[in-house]
This record gives sequence, structure tokens and C-alpha cells, in this order.
Amino acid sequence: MSRRRTTNNWELIRARGRQISRVSDAQYSKYKRETSGSDAAQRKRINGLYETDDVRDTSGNIVNLPMHYQHVFSDGKGNYVLSNNSRDKPGAQWSSVRPMR
Repeated sequence: MSRRRTTNNWELIRARGRQISRVSDAQYSKYKRETSGSDAAQRKRINGLYETDDVRDTSGNIVNLPMHYQHVFSDGKGNYVLSNNSRDKPGAQWSSVRPMR
């Protein structure tokens, strides 16, 4: 009987832990939803101060590059060419990418 009581107590403790974990996950999700707007506004302000733009390159990564160029080319391997002349495209494997605004 003592073992069964101990086993039951441990199962109650585990169930309570799962319940607390679900509540904690829900609270964290709510916090992330509520702060995502202010995070985006803060990111925009920081980019303005540093004069940079977020750019999604051809491989899907988001990089932060200077905003003073009209043309940005990416090879999808982390290499970028920034220029104000569209004819500066380095080669056929390079693609034009645009800032995320």
C-alpha cells in the first residue's frame, strides 16, 4: 500500500508539473504576442539610427545591410554586392534582393 501511495503521489506531482508547464507556455505565448508590435517598432528605430535595412537574401536568411544603396545582389551564400548602378550585378548566379519594409 505504501508503494502504491508513493506511486500515486509521484503521478500527481508529474500531472501538476505538466499543468504548470502548459500554463507557463500559454503565458509566454501571450507575452510574445503582446510585445511583438513594440519589438518591431524598436527594430525600425534602431535600423533608422544605424541607417540600415533588414534584407531577406535568396537563401531565406535575414541580414542587416546599409540602406544607402539602390541595388543589392546576393549569391545566397552570405555574399552581397551593394551598388547604385543596376549594371554592377557580378554574374548570373547573383540575384537582386530588396529590403523588407
